[in-house]
This record gives sequence, structure tokens and C-alpha cells, in this order.
Amino acid sequence: MRGAVTGKFNIKYPFHISEYAHSMGNAAGNLVDYWEAIESTNFFMGGAIWDWIDQSMYYYDKQTGERFLAYGGDFGDKPNDGTFVNNGLIFADMKEKPQYYEVKKVYQNVAVKAIDIEKGIIEIFNKNYFIALEDYEMEWALYEDGVEIERSKVASDAYAIAPRQRIRVRIPYAKEKLKEQSEYFLKIQFLLKENMFWAAKGYVQMEEQLLVKKAENLPHISTVAKGSTLKSERQGSFQWIKGDNFEMIFDLNQGTSHKLVYGGNAVIREGEGPKLDAYRAPLDNDNWAYRQWVAKGLHNLKHKALSHTEFQRKDGAVVLSFVVESQAPNSASILGGTSGKYWIMEHEDKPFGEEDFKFVTNQIWTIYPDGSVELESIITSNDESFVLPRVGYALKLPSEYNKYIYYGRGPINNYADRKTCTKYRTAPQYCCRSVRQLVETTKYE
Repeated sequence: MRGAVTGKFNIKYPFHISEYAHSMGNAAGNLVDYWEAIESTNFFMGGAIWDWIDQSMYYYDKQTGERFLAYGGDFGDKPNDGTFVNNGLIFADMKEKPQYYEVKKVYQNVAVKAIDIEKGIIEIFNKNYFIALEDYEMEWALYEDGVEIERSKVASDAYAIAPRQRIRVRIPYAKEKLKEQSEYFLKIQFLLKENMFWAAKGYVQMEEQLLVKKAENLPHISTVAKGSTLKSERQGSFQWIKGDNFEMIFDLNQGTSHKLVYGGNAVIREGEGPKLDAYRAPLDNDNWAYRQWVAKGLHNLKHKALSHTEFQRKDGAVVLSFVVESQAPNSASILGGTSGKYWIMEHEDKPFGEEDFKFVTNQIWTIYPDGSVELESIITSNDESFVLPRVGYALKLPSEYNKYIYYGRGPINNYADRKTCTKYRTAPQYCCRSVRQLVETTKYE
């Protein structure tokens, strides 16, 4: 692609790409890479996404009467193409999919970049070939750790940027008020001045977020997690760690936390602590891979601690280290056709052995005197060529902990190759206890 846009390929220019992106399942990744190449020259004039809306239709469950969006096979029709008609940027009921927002962001007709962010100087480029930006009002907002703390309009003389022209604007945020240990982003938004047939006045048609400053000199958890001396006690195959108003129990057989109680309230109930998890529900995009996920037992991992050690640091923290083997007891097959209905058959007559797929994990748990818990892991497998659907830890929490505060990209679902539309923000979510408390030291790229 990057070579083709130079105009040196043996193709007829200007070139239009047919079906360069496919919106089936969890899709529209790497779209921004295409458009960085397309917009770098005038040899390409765009491409076609397959396609705009899912071609499913409403049908009713014969037992419950519940209405749902049906596709091939749901009507008893054979042969059928299954979910292959569900490849739109929006669902059949016209609700947006996550990829809709990615396309909206990548396709926007304005570019904003920082020139000297410390002085608040940015550059705005009108990508349009024929119209100015006079139909929009521009606003800026400053975010501190994902929370908006300041908002104002951009000077009105910046609105009428001529087609294909660039101007520089100064955003007058108060740099001297920024806190050392906070992260700041500047958001530039282009809002409709008047009602349009597709959206009302004030609709954010285009936007960009620019990093102003990263958080600096954050204290290490050991310098702030203070408390009384922790007590450690072995009871059979369990290790008890007790401190002021909290206790944590480790399962020495599985190498994980078995129970966690703060102030008499069970945050992690017995047997529901974090365990290695490398499986997820397969998507249409995974038809080249998901059978191997099940054949290698990713859906059914069992965990066994091969060894463990324990010691107490000078700062009072207790450290437990485990070497954990995670492997399914046997192979399995995922069965089903293109109708989207699948089931798993376990092959208990084919038990796994030493040479079959498994993970070996080095886990280091650190329990601080105030009850803070840190988990560090080094995860390896005996098949480095095997492509995993994901890897991480899964745990269960009591239903009363159904709210948490999340700081990160959002609010739209995003991935490493589909995150251009998402912004760093702090937002309430509904599911579990504070993620920042549970995975405080986890690092994401």
C-alpha cells in the first residue's frame, strides 16, 4: 500500500481500492494506516468498506417469543451463509458498532497536531478540497487524569480555514497550574454551528486529543502503603496473611489468592481469585484459528503450583512466589457450522501429557502492610509459535462490587490496531471493584 501510493506501480491512477476494509465481526483494524498512506499523495482517491449495515432481520424464538436479529440458519434454511451477511459498520437495527466510530474518526476532514504543546500552540489542517471550516465552532478542553477541568471556545478567526490550508492557534491553558503527578490531555472539538439533516447543532463532528504532559515522579506503592506488621500462618494447603482489618488466603496447590477480605467484607470469595486465562469467545474473524484454541485446551485450563517460596521484606511487605503450570486435562473439538451455533466436545480419552500445550508462569504476589496487593507475572508456553486469542487473568467478584472507575482509552471498545477513535478518560463502569486497585501495577501498551 505504501508503495502503491507513490504512483510508481503498474496500475491506472488515480486508484480506488475495492473492499479494502471488511467490517465483519470485530473489524476495521489498521484503517488509520491505510489513510496515512492514502493522504500522503494524490495518487489514491479512497476505498470501499464492505459494508454499511448488517443484512439480518427480526425473527422470534419459537419457545420464548423473544425477538432477535436472525441470519442464515436461524430459519432452518440449508445451505446458508451463516453470519456472513452481518458485516456492516452498524447493526441491522442501525445501532453503531465500535468500528463505526473508528471510521468516523479516521475519515474526518480535519487534522490537528501539536507544534509547541507547552506554549499551547497547535496546527489545524483543513483536509477538504472545496469548503472552509466555517460551518463549525471549535472548542478546547483540558483533561486531568481523564477528568475535564477546563473548557473554552477557540478564537473565531480560526473557523474559516480555507480548503487545504493550515493555521496555527494558541490554546491558552494554564500550564503553571498543572500537577506533577497527574497526566493531562488537550481535546480539540469541531461542533456543528447549525442543525443539519444528519445531526443537531452542537454535534461533535470531528475531534482530536493531544498529550500535554505525562504523570511524573509517582511514588512507589511501598512508600505509601503503610500499616502494622503482617502475620503469616500456614494451615494445610493454605497460607494466611493477616493485617489491620484485612486478611488474604493463598491456595498453595493452585498458586493463587483463594480469598481476600477487607473490613469483614469478602472482596474475593473462596476459590474465585485470579487465574491465568487465555481464551475468549471466537468471532467470525477467528475462523482460521479458533479450532486450535480448543484443541490445545485454552478454554479448560487447570492450574497446579509446582513450587512456592515466601519471605518478608524490610518494609514489612510479605512476598509469595509461585511457579504455576496451567494445562487442560485433555484435548477437545469445537463443532458446528456457519450458522453461528457451536459446541465443544471434550476428548477425555485423549489426556494431555508433558509434551502437550501448557503454560508455565512465574507469579510474584506482594502484600503490603495496608492491604494493597501487587501481582507480577512472567508467562511462558512450550509452543512459542502458537497465536493466542488473548492472555491475562480472570477472577470473579461478588455482585455488590458492580461499579468501578476506569482510566484509559474509551468509551468505545478498542484494540491495538483500532484505537484512533478512543480517548484517554476517566469513566464509571459497571462490573467490579476498582480496576486501579486490583491491577495497580499492570502495564498496557
